[in-house]
Amino acid sequence: MTIGATIRVEEKTLRLTNGWSASVVTGITGATIATAPGTAAAPALPDADDWRSLLEALTANPADLPGYETLKYSDKGEVFRARFTWSRNHGPDGGGGELEVVCKQSRARRNHGLDWGGWRRRLLAAWRASRERVNFDRGLALLRAGIATALPLAVVEHRAPRRRAWLITQFVPDAVDLDQVALALLPRLEPERQRHVKDAIIRALVDLIDRMTKRGIGHRDLKASNILLTHWDSREEPAYAWLVDLEGLRLRGVFGARRWQPLIRLAASLRCYSSVTRTDFCRFLRDYLARTGRGRDERRRLLLGLSEETTAYLRKAQRRKTGKLDGYNGSSS
Repeated sequence: MTIGATIRVEEKTLRLTNGWSASVVTGITGATIATAPGTAAAPALPDADDWRSLLEALTANPADLPGYETLKYSDKGEVFRARFTWSRNHGPDGGGGELEVVCKQSRARRNHGLDWGGWRRRLLAAWRASRERVNFDRGLALLRAGIATALPLAVVEHRAPRRRAWLITQFVPDAVDLDQVALALLPRLEPERQRHVKDAIIRALVDLIDRMTKRGIGHRDLKASNILLTHWDSREEPAYAWLVDLEGLRLRGVFGARRWQPLIRLAASLRCYSSVTRTDFCRFLRDYLARTGRGRDERRRLLLGLSEETTAYLRKAQRRKTGKLDGYNGSSS
């Protein structure tokens, strides 16, 4: 995988109808943008005029897009898959292209009160970068750091009278999230085959987290459902881990106790599955700590400490009324 700081992204700002605006990626140069083995280069991208047409259709009625398929819908937001197709008849090279995309929109909580705190939050939100814009920038930052994530393609925003935004990323084909692998796919394998697959997945996860750690990148919610695996069964190619759902990402240096947070959170999210044993957890931690260059005695001490903290974190999480597992602030060092 060849992704580095030399990557150059051609980004343009567009004005759309009905108060919408957009930032779009029209070209990526300077480095191979492959985010997994077997992918040679960045996809063909629409030019500014094609993007304008595609995004006008998105903001008018997403359900009319080709291949529209709802992936998630709630009062907090919407995620769907669709296909962007365009014909570049106006360009010097002619032709067109096609992209499978995922579009995500988060919805701000409505505050019907007239108290000063409510108005202040709304005023600050009007000037703050949208969640979609922040995650668009985070995705490009991950690619520059050599960490696989869905390629950010565009962010579309509408500020008044009610703030709305869409984030468009490239669809990752033939991928399944780690949560689904642990829940449904691993239990179907014969024991010998299961051990081989687990070891391949552990290597992929160690590689992902090691890249994050070396770049000073943290994630307060690195649970299994936020990691995609391609070639999860490692039959044709090695398993490969992609980081998705970038809400909890920290890009500006993660050191001390915070560096263990992703390990703890990921382990905690998998401990409820019978297919993932304590031995698997120890193998994962052992291999990660070995990758960091620590000696045997230090690895043994950290392994014990992180195991205990994962158990303590799970107990604390189970006492929460909502049952939601939030970020972890451990003390191992």
